[in-house]
Amino acid sequence: DDRPSPRAGLGNPPNGNAPRPAGACRILMIGDIIGKPGREAVEPQHCYVCKQHYTVIHHFYDQLCPSCADLNFFKRTELADLRGRVALVTGAGFGLGRSFALGLAAYGATVIVADRDRPNADETVGLIRQSRGLGEAIHVDVAQTDSTDRLFDEIQAKYGRLDILVNNAGITTVPRRTHEVPVEDWDRLIAINLRGVFLCTRRALAMMLARKSGSIISIASIAAPRS
Repeated sequence: DDRPSPRAGLGNPPNGNAPRPAGACRILMIGDIIGKPGREAVEPQHCYVCKQHYTVIHHFYDQLCPSCADLNFFKRTELADLRGRVALVTGAGFGLGRSFALGLAAYGATVIVADRDRPNADETVGLIRQSRGLGEAIHVDVAQTDSTDRLFDEIQAKYGRLDILVNNAGITTVPRRTHEVPVEDWDRLIAINLRGVFLCTRRALAMMLARKSGSIISIASIAAPRS
């Protein structure tokens, strides 16, 4: 690949006036990838990176032409190289969890897409594989000990390691005043948002400490700093 990898202006659209070879492309920051939902182009577009025209949005990247959305290009950047790493994202069947899974796969990680909704998890894995990434869907209910144990036992048996855990699974309930909150809603909220993080972190830590390496990322609600 003879495309240049300039370090200046990372994450910014290239200067249209600056001369560069045909097909040249600047490196994108991971923040330029995560959180951009896929869509279909109904008319010619300008690629965000190389400014070439294209008519079809490639995979899950927004405003990138097929050439610039090539996962192999992102894997060769100096920003991150997760090849050979195993990442687990809970609640990855849709929304932010899906975006996290796609972003990690874009940088070479093998991503375990864990979700209570298996069809949605399969869909996320399908998007990863469309882009020549590596992913596997596993059903899990993070609030249940036996379910999380099966998840981590399967990861250990198949991959023998876990390098990244993203505790993303979480729910919200209908906003109510404290004395109006049904106990069932409270129990479900705590079971998934708190107990689920504990159960997954507990098992992930055991695997990571054995290898003396690993990263755990827990996603919090915007309501947290407001409490």
